[in-house]
Amino acid sequence: MSDKMGISEFHDEFKSFMEKDTRGSQLGIYSAAGLALAVAVYKIKPFRLFTHPKQIPKKFIIERVQQKGQVIQIEPTKSVLLINHHPPLRIPFLHWGNPGLPVKILGIELSGNAISWLQTIVSGNKVKFVPISTNNDFVNCIVTMDHKTFDKKHPLETLNIGEYLVKIGLAKVGSIEDNLTKDQFTKGYKNKLKSAQLEAQRRSRGMWTNMSGDVKLITRLQWFLLDNLSQIFQFLIARSKKLAVTLRKK
Repeated sequence: MSDKMGISEFHDEFKSFMEKDTRGSQLGIYSAAGLALAVAVYKIKPFRLFTHPKQIPKKFIIERVQQKGQVIQIEPTKSVLLINHHPPLRIPFLHWGNPGLPVKILGIELSGNAISWLQTIVSGNKVKFVPISTNNDFVNCIVTMDHKTFDKKHPLETLNIGEYLVKIGLAKVGSIEDNLTKDQFTKGYKNKLKSAQLEAQRRSRGMWTNMSGDVKLITRLQWFLLDNLSQIFQFLIARSKKLAVTLRKK
């Protein structure tokens, strides 16, 4: 090959070589694909079955990696869903005798009617869940489920279980630690829960059936203050610093 060969000529020569040496090119492609697959397998651990909260890698929690599974039981005393986790690549015998991964729906407090609803509607169905935090007893997750609709164009709709239970007044908004809502995904979920509860209160649904108008107003004010409390504190701190600087100058 001439040293003065241009890029175009070199490309043509390489293409001709690849067409003649099909086996070699395929081997190179397959090797590269195999290496990429091996790296992907190492990162996502597609065979790994989660049956205990501490088995979930921290990276999955940080990156909010969605998981799939089937609800096998609702544990009423602990308000958790026992989910048979389905890894991306399932090995059947690994699922024998699976006790289920204990999952708690993030940021809500369930009523007795909510437990009954979960046992009737959700138990036995496939769900998707995004791990947000873990402890020794359960995984805090945002849980969704696909359900059938009467719309022919959109026969399946994704139902956010936590948001829906709050919206129909079977659950109320609980606490979500501030450090868990730094990402937009979890922050958006928290805001949806608050909006769902305000709607349930406004329409007197479920546990809010007998709530008076005065209580509704007070509740709205409470949410407003909670949402803006940090901003108010920052404003007061900034003003106090400016005042201190002004007094020193005098």
